[in-house]
Amino acid sequence: MSNTTILKKPDANIVTGFLKRATELLDRDYRPQSKESAKVSTTPIGDTLAPTPEPVLLRGQYDLYTDGSGSIMGPYGWAWILVDSAGNEVVRGDGYDADGTSNVAELRAVLEGLKAVVAMDGDYTVNIKSDSAYVVNCFTQGWHENWAANGWRTSTNRPVKNISIWQQLIPLAVGINATFEHVPGHRGIKYNEECDKMAGAARRRGSGCRI
Repeated sequence: MSNTTILKKPDANIVTGFLKRATELLDRDYRPQSKESAKVSTTPIGDTLAPTPEPVLLRGQYDLYTDGSGSIMGPYGWAWILVDSAGNEVVRGDGYDADGTSNVAELRAVLEGLKAVVAMDGDYTVNIKSDSAYVVNCFTQGWHENWAANGWRTSTNRPVKNISIWQQLIPLAVGINATFEHVPGHRGIKYNEECDKMAGAARRRGSGCRI
C-alpha cells in the first residue's frame, strides 16, 4: 500500500484563493472549475476529442503521463494515460485541434488528462509525468504564483502566453495538489512513448481539421 496522503476532495480554499487573486489582478470575470463542474467537455477550445472515457473509481496513487505533438503553428495532437501504482494502465484519452504550437499541445495534454481525472470519484493523489519543461517548471518552480502576483506577466514584463489554457489548468492541478515530474522524452519510458505515439496519431488525424 502507498504511504502517501490520500485526498478526500480538492482543497476548495486553495482554488478559491488562487482564483480570487488572479481575478483581482486581471480585472476580468473568471470562474473556477470545481471537481463537480470540471467534467470532460466534448467541445473544449474548438477541438475534436476521442470518445469520453467511462468514469473510474480511483483509490490510491496514480501517475498521469501526458504528451503533445505539434510544431511552430498548425494542427496539433495531445494524449494522456492514467497509470496506477502497480504500473497498470487505468484509462487513456487523446484529441487534436486545428491551430496551435507544440507548447499548446503539451498544455492541452495535461489539461484534458486532469479534466478526466477530476471528473472521476475516489480518494487519490496524482503525479503528472511530462517531458515538457515548459509545463513542469510552471509548477515545480512556482511560475504560476509569480504570474498571478505580477498581473499575469512574466519576469520580463511580457504577457503570459497561452493564458486561456493556463487559467483552466492551474486551478485543476492546485485544487487536487497534483505533483509534477519531468521525464526525458524518447528514452524508452513505456507510457511516455505510448503517449508520444498517440499524440502523433491524433495530430495526423487532425491535419485537415479547421475551426
